[in-house]
Amino acid sequence: MAPPTGQDNAGFVQRVAGQGCLVVDNAPGSTLGDHSRQALKLALTHARAEQSVFFGFLDRVLFALETEWRESFLWDLKAGQAGEFVMLERSPLAWNTHPSNYREMEQMVSRVFQWLSGTHIELSPAALVLSCRAAHQILDQSQSASYDIWGEWVLLAMRNGIPVTTRRVDWLAWEDPYWKGSTQPISSRPARPAGKRP
Repeated sequence: MAPPTGQDNAGFVQRVAGQGCLVVDNAPGSTLGDHSRQALKLALTHARAEQSVFFGFLDRVLFALETEWRESFLWDLKAGQAGEFVMLERSPLAWNTHPSNYREMEQMVSRVFQWLSGTHIELSPAALVLSCRAAHQILDQSQSASYDIWGEWVLLAMRNGIPVTTRRVDWLAWEDPYWKGSTQPISSRPARPAGKRP
């Protein structure tokens, strides 16, 4: 995590570390691109060569696990292990939960890419499942410092002939209202309703 994140959320960080989660601090002055590469490298140090690794954002993961999306989230992660580079994209249902300006900006990038390449794909994926081989190959070439790093990874996969597949998922719904409405710590919230398997 970035140093300000650790400082601003010290209680939460101590709690998850105390529950056995591995918490890694990024160096002061490091970039979002550095943090993304570091997270992927860390996953690879704990994965066997035949396994897949998941790249996603903690707020979205917790949202999926704590809401009606839990079962479909776990199902999609398992299904994603069959691919080399699986982009978990927002489904139409998920996109419809996002603010219109946010949705339009991200989809505009996808439309421009489709116009240039003939391929429709989200260049700002919110979650990925990668084979260890694909993750290593991408990390060897990744250089981006900012938010465009996830698009860089998609383009690197395509350039290197790594098969890119997409899976549209509902659990990538807009999570901000959930977090804004959450006043209780996750561990003390009421049980979520049972999710449905797709």
